Amino acid sequence: MVEEAGKRALRIPMKPGGTRSLNLSTAVAIVLYEAVRRQAPGW
Repeated sequence: MVEEAGKRALRIPMKPGGTRSLNLSTAVAIVLYEAVRRQAPGW
């Protein structure tokens, strides 16, 4: 699946020994948080 997505895929770094996977809603929340954080640094 990752090979098919090519450059559109992204990776969310996680600490070793922590959670092995994220559900879709959690992954989307992390990506949206990071996008907002980068757009509005004082947020």
